[in-house]
Amino acid sequence: MSRLATHLSRLVINQPLNDPMSGFFMVRRASFLAAINHLSGTGYKILLDLLASSPQPLRFVEIPYEFRPRVHGESKLSARVLAEYAIMLVQKRAAARRRVG
Repeated sequence: MSRLATHLSRLVINQPLNDPMSGFFMVRRASFLAAINHLSGTGYKILLDLLASSPQPLRFVEIPYEFRPRVHGESKLSARVLAEYAIMLVQKRAAARRRVG
């Protein structure tokens, strides 16, 4: 599932991001403010949304990390989360095509 999500994200951002589902990232305030009016607000994937919404391509560096095995709680992955992810990808892809064409 994660590999498919990563592959699909590359259709939108056209960059080799290994973990578009990550919720752990930092961004410069100026970059965030430049993209804020274009964010979709759909779903939880703010990193992917931010990279796809930025008027200028953002440079990024990935630093690998591993979580310990889950002890409490459960994954947030559900049919709704998958649907929101798909909707955001379609919206961002369409917006990119409008900017180019």
